[in-house]
Amino acid sequence: MNKQETYSNFIKHFRVDKNIFLLGQYEKRITIYSQQLRALNLIHALIETGEVDKTSKIGILGGGIGGLTLAYGFAIKGIKEIVVYEENKHLFQTWGSSPRWIDPFLYSWPKKEWINDQTKLPFFNWSCDIASNVSKSFLKEHQILNSHFDAVVIKLKTKGWVDEKLSQIVYGSRSDKKQFDKIFLATGFGFDGKTNDVQSTYWAADNLAMLSNQKKHFYISGMGDGGIANLFRLKINSYDFNMIRSILSTDEMLAVSSEIIKIEKKAKQLYSRKTELTLISDFIQSKYNEIECPDFDEEIASRLKDSTVSIQSLEDIRYNVKAFPLNRFLLSRIFKLDEKINFLPYAILNLEDLKKPTFSLSDQKVIHEGVMDDKFKEVKIDFFISRHGPLKPLESETFDPISNHNDLNKIKALNLLDVTGREKLFKRNYFEPNKGLKRELGLTKKNKSKLDPTKTIKFFPKEQNYSLIRHISEELELASTELEIPNQVFNTEDDYLKGLMEILPHLTKGCKINAVCGDKEWNSEWVKKYFEMNYDAVSRGVKISRIFLLQKGNKRIEQNKTIIEQERNGVSAHKVEDKIGSKIMTENQMPSTFGFAIISYPNDTKSVIVHDLSEDNDGFTGVKFTSPILVKHYLDMWFTLFNYKV
Repeated sequence: MNKQETYSNFIKHFRVDKNIFLLGQYEKRITIYSQQLRALNLIHALIETGEVDKTSKIGILGGGIGGLTLAYGFAIKGIKEIVVYEENKHLFQTWGSSPRWIDPFLYSWPKKEWINDQTKLPFFNWSCDIASNVSKSFLKEHQILNSHFDAVVIKLKTKGWVDEKLSQIVYGSRSDKKQFDKIFLATGFGFDGKTNDVQSTYWAADNLAMLSNQKKHFYISGMGDGGIANLFRLKINSYDFNMIRSILSTDEMLAVSSEIIKIEKKAKQLYSRKTELTLISDFIQSKYNEIECPDFDEEIASRLKDSTVSIQSLEDIRYNVKAFPLNRFLLSRIFKLDEKINFLPYAILNLEDLKKPTFSLSDQKVIHEGVMDDKFKEVKIDFFISRHGPLKPLESETFDPISNHNDLNKIKALNLLDVTGREKLFKRNYFEPNKGLKRELGLTKKNKSKLDPTKTIKFFPKEQNYSLIRHISEELELASTELEIPNQVFNTEDDYLKGLMEILPHLTKGCKINAVCGDKEWNSEWVKKYFEMNYDAVSRGVKISRIFLLQKGNKRIEQNKTIIEQERNGVSAHKVEDKIGSKIMTENQMPSTFGFAIISYPNDTKSVIVHDLSEDNDGFTGVKFTSPILVKHYLDMWFTLFNYKV
């Protein structure tokens, strides 16, 4: 099959009529990143097949991330007329959504791409964070892009329809019409505020985290990914994606992931053979129960809250093959570890009464239909949560010409293959912005001369280390603010180690240290004392993971002895291969003695202590920070090095 045939077949996944295209409404993979990738892949395919050229008139219904990616992707490729119709405002669902975390790759677990947490797209790049922060970064970039492309016209607060002949977009009072060569429906995956639920939407800010600290009974109706996510928030203390990434990154879980891949492959085979979903669920449950991951289970068990949670489904399907494997696996561990979780496969008779808005604890009663066990006929609860998913935008009367189209079933069948939002069809520079735009989007390296050494409190006193300052403060503009107000400064390595040793005795079970260790005087008194206190902390249940940057010659011999000693005493010790370590250190212009320790507490607060001994031994600076932004950057650096361990 040649490229043209490949592109033509790819376009079939989107085409509902000759000039009408759907963007992911019926896809299996419903994530923000997959929508971005679908949009760029579709643009690439349409341009390469000649269906779209610079003279094409493009109409887009929907101004969320999918619609905006389409608009600016076409604009970068030189299309001169692009109109976006948005009924509400951009990203209205995720704007202000503080309780929900999003991650471009985490839900790819157990496949290896989950380790990445930063997208590498031509624009609208983002990383693991709460939804509101990601939305703000998108909107900031949207303003920059919009100022560069006059071709893109945005019509907010403007409801749009496709006319019955599927050739025009009708908008406003339905008297306004505009003809387009290609029309794209980028209306998203749906808005659960438009179902018959009158409770708040999945993305809305709520007080679940606070309420779940009380010993009460919570009831979740709906066992899709949204319902399961609420269960995690109710049961796991300080649940967020950074925490999940941390506990998935151990050697134990990297080994478990290969087992999960085999189980998932078999489950998909059963699904393709149209095996009953209940039987697939039973298969997944039996296989998951065979998996041994004591450290992972211990970490989850230490975070479990004392609340009771019941989760309801209309069918006896505890592990839905259509849900994300990560959600299913984590759910299996919680069911195993916590007896205060009930799975209730029953219909609810008084569902409409329970769906009424409620934001506080109150006595309620759930009445189940056709239940023989008196224990579950009527269940007294304190809080009810409805998670029945969104109404698909195309299932409303607005899009009758589309929802009744003969080609829609073909698209739904093709979308089950899950191929449009997984990988890039285009090469890296296909959507390359011009230099000026790249500079505004932060896609170019910053000029060294813009860094003022007086603003860094001698954090990295030598000029060659300025690139590391940029690495830490990239996109955060912290070089002149956050870096000059540390919580504590250490002037000698002994003082630095003393500072750490003051912290260690107060660490208890559930605390963690992620450390990077460069060159040291391995036999010095303070280093030995510090490591002995590490071993004592491990015996109390503190988890310590340390990455060693390998040294040469006699230094390596002493270092290897230290690594062996650490492993014997319960520290998870990792080595980065010499060539890789040297390359990372050189590219970031780090001194060989560079190192840091990130201390994490059960309440999810973190601090980081960084040290640097200049190459010619003319000074030492150690700095302690509690800034969440800087801590995150050092965690990112730790995981980057962890990926290259021997």
